[in-house]
Amino acid sequence: MIDVTVNGAPFSLDLPEESNLLDVLRNHLGLFGPRFGCGAEQCGCCMVLVDDEAMTSCATSLDAVAGRTIRTVEGLGTPDAPHPLQDAFL
Repeated sequence: MIDVTVNGAPFSLDLPEESNLLDVLRNHLGLFGPRFGCGAEQCGCCMVLVDDEAMTSCATSLDAVAGRTIRTVEGLGTPDAPHPLQDAFL
């Protein structure tokens, strides 16, 4: 089990340690903000915040974020008070 906090919610994930973080976020947690782009850490489509520092999720394994706090674009604001980045997309 790997414990992480994603967008303020705790998760205990029973997945292989080498699981790709982008895959975990999209296919196991249903968060579709981070996207696959280049797969080479160059485009930023998969960018998330890990302990408030930008990290590409396409090249990050699940064990690298064990016990840490992850925030995706979905976790930046709320429907009533969107984050400026979310406003820009709207």
